[in-house]
Amino acid sequence: MTQAEIIAKVAESAEISKYQATRVVKAYQEAMTKTLLDEGVMKIPHFGSFVVKERAARMAKNPRDGSPVEVPACRVVRFKPSKTLKDTVK
Repeated sequence: MTQAEIIAKVAESAEISKYQATRVVKAYQEAMTKTLLDEGVMKIPHFGSFVVKERAARMAKNPRDGSPVEVPACRVVRFKPSKTLKDTVK
């Protein structure tokens, strides 16, 4: 699903214009990003949790020639779905 499709669904569901839905979706994305940067966790009830995790440095192989390559440590975002979401998707 693209961002445009999300905006269209929000506009239809909330009975607002696409312009207003765009502002809502972008504000929500900014709030999520800021929360993850500041707190490292964002929980959305009945949906799931986004958590910032540290990934350690590691050695990997270059897929072209098989030579070893060092991958530096970094921060990544992980998503853990709630039980409600898991049960709904089943």
